[in-house]
Amino acid sequence: DSPVLWIRLDPEMSLLRSTVISQPDYQWQYQLRHERDVTAQSEAIDALHNYPEPATRKALTDTIENEQTYYKIRCRAAHCLT
Repeated sequence: DSPVLWIRLDPEMSLLRSTVISQPDYQWQYQLRHERDVTAQSEAIDALHNYPEPATRKALTDTIENEQTYYKIRCRAAHCLT
């Protein structure tokens, strides 16, 4: 058995409704670090705004410093820290 690392609903955005996913901060951090989809990274940043923890700041800082990350995601991560 393997633990659930993160959850994404409707990654192709084919549902005509909004969804709300509730998961712990460490799953959002993992999604931000390891999911390569820009929409998923953006969702993770939006969710991490509600978790003012040192681990969240580290995940956001790592995202900002990663030059392989799309620049708008890096900007959103920086804005989330303010």
